[in-house]
Parts: sequence; structure tokens; C-alpha cells
Amino acid sequence: MLATNFPATLADIALRNNVFAPINEPDAHKAAIAEGRRQAALEIFKLANIDPATLFDRTKIDRTSGGNK
Repeated sequence: MLATNFPATLADIALRNNVFAPINEPDAHKAAIAEGRRQAALEIFKLANIDPATLFDRTKIDRTSGGNK
């Protein structure tokens, strides 16, 4: 239900938690927190029965300029 009714919300979760981008955090503690957020987002997608790759196109950001819209 979540995947079919709210795909934009799931795409937003993916963006905010760096699912489609590398974690570029030099501080090991902050990098670990960012990785935990990424893993939590992936778990949400698993529970919602949606493939993260299907959300990739919905993110609508320019990945060639560092993620700026």
C-alpha cells in the first residue's frame, strides 16, 4: 500500500538518507550515522515491498552536479 499510494514519499526518504549517493563524510562517527540512516531507509523499502531502483527515477536530481536540483 505504501509503495503504490506514496511513491514520492519513499523517493524523498531515499534522497534524504543518501540511498543513491556515496557517503562523503570524513568523520567516522558521522559516516556511521549516515550509513545507519541509509540502512534504515532500505529496510523501509523492503517492508514496503518496493525495489529501490524503481525510486531512482522519481528523485529528479542532477547527479552530474553533486546532487543539486
